[in-house]
Amino acid sequence: MSAQGKPKHIHCQFCSRDFHTEAAKTTHIQQDHPQEQNLYCTGCGKGPFVRVGGLVSHVEKECLILSIKTIETMREEKMGFSKALTALTQEPLKNNYGSYMPEGADKGLPDATWESTGSIPPPFTIEQSQFPGLGESSSTALQPVKDKNENSWNKGKNLFPDAPAAQRPTQEQLKQVTAPSSRTAFERMSEFDPKHPNFNVGRFYSEYTQKFNCRLGRCGKAFKTAKALIAHLNSEAHSTSKYRCPYCLNTFGSLASITQHVESNSSKCQIRESEQFNAYMDQLLASMVDVKERHPDGTVRYETSKTFGKGPSPGSELVQQKENPKVNGGDPYAGKEIHW
Repeated sequence: MSAQGKPKHIHCQFCSRDFHTEAAKTTHIQQDHPQEQNLYCTGCGKGPFVRVGGLVSHVEKECLILSIKTIETMREEKMGFSKALTALTQEPLKNNYGSYMPEGADKGLPDATWESTGSIPPPFTIEQSQFPGLGESSSTALQPVKDKNENSWNKGKNLFPDAPAAQRPTQEQLKQVTAPSSRTAFERMSEFDPKHPNFNVGRFYSEYTQKFNCRLGRCGKAFKTAKALIAHLNSEAHSTSKYRCPYCLNTFGSLASITQHVESNSSKCQIRESEQFNAYMDQLLASMVDVKERHPDGTVRYETSKTFGKGPSPGSELVQQKENPKVNGGDPYAGKEIHW
């Protein structure tokens, strides 16, 4: 009799917190007690990592085989065709999130389409009936000028009937059009960047303090060794790489931080619940991690790609490099004409 009329007791099996509804309990578990992942680094084999962000952080700072440069190179190759097609057509492609990556995150709001959040108000519009009235014009309207000098050029005639038909550019041509030169890449870099060819750590050393002082902005942090300063310059503190979340539009200074954001089950950003989440993660991590079905608790399940980092992707410059015959004891000049 004492149980009659009483609501069912709902509590979290992990922390014993009470909830009024099952939906509230499910949301709590997904946010505070998400199921651990089972991810391994395909480069060095280290693992398991319970979060994708932990795996990416390992690649950024620890792995001796893979690096962020590996992911960025694979991403460029993966998105090369979409990038070239967008440049030629001047029209955005659906599910193309290249503008949210470091190359385009600072160029304003990207063009890629994203489903409506429901909480974002519609853009301001004004109807024609709301336009203010205009006074009558006292000027004489200009009549359109007719070009009397008609010729074959402005009559729309086919002036070159024997010319070959236009052909679709090959993927190699598209790659050449959009490939940035190394000189342009270095010109965009600051000389305070350790990757710049003119970087000199001695410029940061102070004889007065006998320390290496960071001279970027108003930072002013001091380090006892050059190695510590370089690690600071390469950290997210002064990162020039900007990743933008396509759902909440927040920016992040490293691949690990944006990965941790999109992976977390926060109520502030619902990117994980969107239909475009799989496509975005695939482009962000260059297929290093695959998004699978969900765990029993409703959290997203990830799997490490078994082929990522195992070798160069088809068509990459690494494939074009020829093996040195001397390594296998062969004759590098066999079958070739030698002119003295």
